[in-house]
Amino acid sequence: DILGIHIPECLSDIVECNFDRKFAKIDKLLLPWKSKSLTLMGKITLINTLIVPQFIFLLSSLPSPSATFFDRYERKIFKFLWGDGPERVRRKTLYAVYEQGGLKLRNLRAVDFTLKGSWLPKLYLNKEWFCSKLIFFSNSIFRTNLFPFCQLTCADFESLMGKTSPISTFFTHAIQ
Repeated sequence: DILGIHIPECLSDIVECNFDRKFAKIDKLLLPWKSKSLTLMGKITLINTLIVPQFIFLLSSLPSPSATFFDRYERKIFKFLWGDGPERVRRKTLYAVYEQGGLKLRNLRAVDFTLKGSWLPKLYLNKEWFCSKLIFFSNSIFRTNLFPFCQLTCADFESLMGKTSPISTFFTHAIQ
């Protein structure tokens, strides 16, 4: 392990390997709480404070996990919230903020998008980074002084995505 990230023999397995290890840890974290009679708000607080932070570093350091991972995560979280019974509150309501009548359950997919999106200004402002140079030279729109990602047309975006293959999967996900 290097800085909390397990490096497998086959580097293409790094995302799956690390997220699966954290996923297995969820059961250990939730086990002592399953027998307690927590309210829905108590369970949401538990998830937001103990479970979601387990993935923050991985989501900000590695490419995004597959949609299958997020589906498995949601099944496990909602099974903890509702047990074996039916869901009594719509997921959209659980994820919404208090002002919109929600319960502020953190959506791990949204956390992933937010963390990846936070790299965009860094890529633009740190022009000496190798990935930044690739993006800068890929299209003239990125040579303007304005923040370029706000002015992309669909054609510009497709052009950028076609030219990002030499950069890491992480930065490709950040740009998407």
